[in-house]
Amino acid sequence: MANKCFLLIAGYVFIARKWEIPPYLMLLFDPEDRQNRKTKWSTATQEVSFFSTMGRVRARLDKIGFKLDSLRNAIKKLPLVQDQVIDYIIPDFVNTKKNLEAFLQWWEKGTHTLPEEIGFLLDELDVDFRYSPIGHLFLVRLLCEYLDDQTEIILDPSEVVELWEDYDPSRTDLHKRLLSEFADELETSSLFSQLLTMSMDDVTLLDVIHKLDENDLINYVLVPLLEDMGFRPVMSTRVHGPGELGKDIMPFSKENEFGFREYYAVQAKAVRIHARAGRKGNVNEILDQAKTALSTSFFDQSDNSKKKIDHLLIVVSQNVSRDARLQIEESIEKKREIMLIDDKMLIKLLKYHDKVLRQVILRFS
Repeated sequence: MANKCFLLIAGYVFIARKWEIPPYLMLLFDPEDRQNRKTKWSTATQEVSFFSTMGRVRARLDKIGFKLDSLRNAIKKLPLVQDQVIDYIIPDFVNTKKNLEAFLQWWEKGTHTLPEEIGFLLDELDVDFRYSPIGHLFLVRLLCEYLDDQTEIILDPSEVVELWEDYDPSRTDLHKRLLSEFADELETSSLFSQLLTMSMDDVTLLDVIHKLDENDLINYVLVPLLEDMGFRPVMSTRVHGPGELGKDIMPFSKENEFGFREYYAVQAKAVRIHARAGRKGNVNEILDQAKTALSTSFFDQSDNSKKKIDHLLIVVSQNVSRDARLQIEESIEKKREIMLIDDKMLIKLLKYHDKVLRQVILRFS
C-alpha cells in the first residue's frame, strides 16, 4: 500500500506527500474539521480526514497573521523571481475560471502549460524544503481569493495515520501534535521565521490566553517563557493540588544585577480571580497558597542545601477583579515577595519574547 497524505482543493490533488503529513498544513484546519469520512483517494482502513472550506481557511490564515500580503512579501524576499511575478503574473493567471482550472489540473497531473515564471516559482518552492511551506501557504491563500467560499478543501492523512498513530486515531490529538511540530519548525528555521512575521492584535491574543486551561498555561506558555527569560531550571510540578505546596512550577533561579542568585516559584491560575467567598478563583485561596509557597523550604541540588524562595509569581491568564487585587496587595507582608501577573501583563511579556509567542499562537489560536 502506498503510504501518502493528500491535500485536495476543489477536487484536485494539490499536495501529495509520502510517509508524512507536512505539519504546516494544520494551519488550514481546526480540530473540529476532523471527520471519520473516507475520500476516494484513500485505500487505508482508517477513515480520518479534515474537511473545511476556502472561506473558513481564509479566515483562519488571516486570524493568525498569514494574510496574503504577508505571504506575498515573504516570497518576494526569496532570490527566486522578480517582484512582478508575485504581484501581477501569478494573480492575473489564477483570477479567471479557465486559468484557475488549468492551474489546478496542472498541479495534479502536469498536463497543462503554465506561464514560465509560474512554473519556475513552483519548481523552486518544491525543490527546496525550506521554501515549500511559504510557497504552499501563499498559493492556498491566493486560491482563497478566487475560489468560491464554499469550495471544499480536504486533508486526507488516513494512510499515514494508520502507520504512526497507534492504529487508533481517536486516541491521539493529531491536529495539536502536527501544529506543535510546525511551531518547533518555526523556532529552528531561522529562514522561515525571518521571512514571515506573525502579528496579532491584543484583543485576539487575549482571546487565545483566556481559553487556556491551567496545564496548557503552565507547560506551553509559562515554562518556555521563563526559559526564554533566562531562568533555570524551569520545570512544572508533577503533582497539582495540596501536594504542590503553593507552587505550580518548581523553584527556579537567576542571578540579579549584583551577582546574587534569587529564587522564584510560580502559582498559575486559569480562572478569573475575585473576592467572592465560596467560588472557584476566590482570592483567599490564592493568598493561602502564596503564604504556603513562601514559607516552605525546598532542596537546592546545585549546592545540596535547603532554601526558601525569594519571590512568588502569581500568574493569572484571566483578569483580576479590583477588590481581589486590593486584597492581594494589602494582605501580603513584604509585598515585594509577591508579583502579580495578569492576562494583560502576560501578553506584554509574550510580545517581548516573540519566539514563545509564535509557538503559543500556532498551538492554540
